[in-house]
Amino acid sequence: PAPPPPSPPASPRRANSAMRRALAAAARGGRPPARLASTAAEAVPSSSSSLSVYEFEGLRVIELSRVEELNSLDMELAGELNRMLAKWEDNAMVSSVVLRGDQGCFCGGTDLDWLRMNRDAAPELYGALADLYLRISTYRKPVVSLASGTIAGGGLGLANTPFSVATEKTTFSVSEPSFGLVPDGSVLHMLANADKESGVPVGRYLALTGAPIIGADMARFSLLPYFVPDVSLDDLVAQLSSLSSLSSARQPDLRRALTLFSEEGPNTEGLELADLPPSLLADEVAHSGGEAEAWTRKETEAVAACFAHNSVEAIWSSLEARSGSSEWARSTLEQMSRAHPAALKATLRLMDGCARRPLSEAVDLTIAVAARISNESGFDGAIAHAENGTAPEPITLKDLEEVPDESIDALFK
Repeated sequence: PAPPPPSPPASPRRANSAMRRALAAAARGGRPPARLASTAAEAVPSSSSSLSVYEFEGLRVIELSRVEELNSLDMELAGELNRMLAKWEDNAMVSSVVLRGDQGCFCGGTDLDWLRMNRDAAPELYGALADLYLRISTYRKPVVSLASGTIAGGGLGLANTPFSVATEKTTFSVSEPSFGLVPDGSVLHMLANADKESGVPVGRYLALTGAPIIGADMARFSLLPYFVPDVSLDDLVAQLSSLSSLSSARQPDLRRALTLFSEEGPNTEGLELADLPPSLLADEVAHSGGEAEAWTRKETEAVAACFAHNSVEAIWSSLEARSGSSEWARSTLEQMSRAHPAALKATLRLMDGCARRPLSEAVDLTIAVAARISNESGFDGAIAHAENGTAPEPITLKDLEEVPDESIDALFK
């Protein structure tokens, strides 16, 4: 029999929450997982203004719901997530955690409005975010991040786990340099490692241009390990909730479930058609990536040629040399020209530093630099333009060359 629906939450918007959809999906398939059915009452969310929590046997699901702020992270939300994860890590009744966003947005990274209004607290905010990203990446229990929808900058740090999932609705971009800031250390570390893994400096390209990348390419270039159709996510959560609650069995079971749902060669050996969720039996799965498009081989080769240089100036010059005959090079220069020159140079230096360090040291390195550069004039100017609806004057190679090395050195001391 289908599981009984949970009691309606207080908020009408949350009445369409992910867990309600997961329960309905399981019921439609005629195969409600045993533990999901037996614990349906526990699926009623406990909510704050920023997130909802759903409890199943052995599984906790966090759904970020600061939709008006693109699920961006301020001190309150970062602290709440940190405390919640710390409590569950020592709770023998919790075997794994799922992170997801509400209404088409996973996480918008650092809350720039909060940062602008609390400039003196920048070190504390970046410290809290560093603690959160480190906790997620080193968590003693599996964290499954369903990174569907929009991801901006540091928001990718919430998906720095071996069990993260991209979908056809995932779009990621690094926005910080366009605001005169630098990305978080966890994200730069992920981008640097992806470059090592794929052999293509895609991470550098993303960090310096703010160009979007879709979910399929994030999986292709090793930024996220799994790619699952968005329509299958609720079935995936229902499947995870039915797994053994014994911690020792969770990781193999989780990997098998993620592989089953993954479009990157699902492991269906020994499985019958009836074992597959309805969402995987559909004739078609949409692969629209919004404004971002899938990478072509030609673009990949161009990124490899231009972004392997060791300075922003050399990267810029390489793009300029191609711009006469390449629309891609012209477009990439236009994207880079929207950033602050000092932020570009600091970002590249940080990324190179993160590539040579373990994650904890990379995060520590970035905290101080991020806090210092947030007090520079570039952030103020970008915010003023955003408020006025105007665009800053595009930067040029000369602007990059006029940034003294000493000013970048000072950010790192």
